[in-house]
Amino acid sequence: MGINLRSVVSIPLVALLAVAANYLLGCTDSEIKTNHYQTYTDALNDRAVQRGWYPKLIPASAIDIKEQHDLDTNQVWIRFRISTEDKKVMLDKMRKLTNDEIRSLEIITPKVDGWWFGQLAGQEPKTEGEKITDVYVGTCENGSIYERSYLVIDRENSYLYYWCGP
Repeated sequence: MGINLRSVVSIPLVALLAVAANYLLGCTDSEIKTNHYQTYTDALNDRAVQRGWYPKLIPASAIDIKEQHDLDTNQVWIRFRISTEDKKVMLDKMRKLTNDEIRSLEIITPKVDGWWFGQLAGQEPKTEGEKITDVYVGTCENGSIYERSYLVIDRENSYLYYWCGP
């Protein structure tokens, strides 16, 4: 009984065609970009501010900035830290959500994760990893498909999380 050469060649060919079709149909995350900046100046030097991925709402004093954006939808997610004084100025431009609003909030998470929060305190079901947080809403600036921006303040580690969503 011999090896059927046609079946040996067809398996790798089918696999190659599947990968090519996936790429051509845009089923990859190649439009998702993630960056980390130590300071606002680093983001400025990388032209993240000029390209619109860094909202004007976030002050120039921000540090430890992790940013991810989707080129297809113009969605952006940013985690950062700022001084207490700058946080107050920033929050004065937003409205704090009520507990009922937080419970019904649809959170759109980054595609490539590991640095984003898991769950907000007050949302069901409760989990061990939920964040003790305050949540604020404002206007999305970067041309996203969404009008509203959200800011979550993690009181445990002083990170602020910003994203645009419904």
